[in-house]
Amino acid sequence: ELRDILVQNVGLGTPFRLEGTIELGDRPQNNRLTLIDETGAVMLFRDGSLKGLVAKPGDRVRLSGYTSYYDKPRRLVCASCDHVTTLSHGEPPPVQTVRYDEFASGRFDFRIVRVRGLVHNAFRDEIDPRYFVLLLGDGKARLHVMACSDGADPDLGAYVGAEVDVVGLCDPSPLGSRLHLGRILA
Repeated sequence: ELRDILVQNVGLGTPFRLEGTIELGDRPQNNRLTLIDETGAVMLFRDGSLKGLVAKPGDRVRLSGYTSYYDKPRRLVCASCDHVTTLSHGEPPPVQTVRYDEFASGRFDFRIVRVRGLVHNAFRDEIDPRYFVLLLGDGKARLHVMACSDGADPDLGAYVGAEVDVVGLCDPSPLGSRLHLGRILA
């Protein structure tokens, strides 16, 4: 239910209380957590008091918070955590291998997944030149993959025609002008 509120950008101020397993969130400088439970996954933002919290993949947690604006001018809603309790430590959830046609279902939103595909196009991100985009496809479906060049200057043309194996986060609603890409793998 919370994931639907966030994807549809509705329900400002909605309180939530969740229990699940951390899939992404082991860097204290990052203000995001990805939580999974039996209903799926959701991305959450830590409020200022939780930014130093280290939540490791595999940690079982109970958290609470409310929905707020991530980007008020564009009325983008996010889930903001203001309380996290670690219940136990466990193994990180396994990375799932998915096909292009499975992305549209929403089952893998905010999940770390693996996909293999043929690169049809590669170009620099128009918002942040540190990133580039690979367009993967199988003739029936396509997927945009955002990747960071980490200061290198890769020959993007060399990717075209190559088969790649990519692991990343399935993001159903990329921000800014990336919205036209639809679901991306980041």
